[in-house]
Amino acid sequence: MIYLRFEIAGQSYALTSDAIVEVIPFLPIKKITHISPEVSGMLDYRGNLIPVIDLSMLFHQQTSSAYASTRIVVVNYLQEDKKLLLALIAERATETIRLDESDFTPQVISNKRIPYSATATVEEELIYRLEVEGILPSELKSQLYPQNTDSGEPGRHVN
Repeated sequence: MIYLRFEIAGQSYALTSDAIVEVIPFLPIKKITHISPEVSGMLDYRGNLIPVIDLSMLFHQQTSSAYASTRIVVVNYLQEDKKLLLALIAERATETIRLDESDFTPQVISNKRIPYSATATVEEELIYRLEVEGILPSELKSQLYPQNTDSGEPGRHVN
């Protein structure tokens, strides 16, 4: 399977290409107030406003660095059988790697802050595999995707 390799605060992570809609350059984000600091704002993505999560802020309480290789990764985020869009800020997100399921070792240490599901070692580098559905903590998920959302707001259903 193909994975996007990226970094968060100097640590390597992988996200399956099946979950990715598009990887785009770091673009201006519409700031919003009165929301968790992990939410950088909203992105106008093909006519839809979608929430943008700063993964470095979410996992390490520090803003992502604005490297030339910092990207916005638009992913399909499933919630209650609805396919929603979510944007993630990821540093050094410029390469893909091919890994098989057998390359990964299931998570052995519980880490409530970083929701990785497994690890792989590639050329002596430890890579954490993230699952899109596990990225958002429940309190942040309820802020971004309220249960009864049927307008063009962040919870808009995507076909």
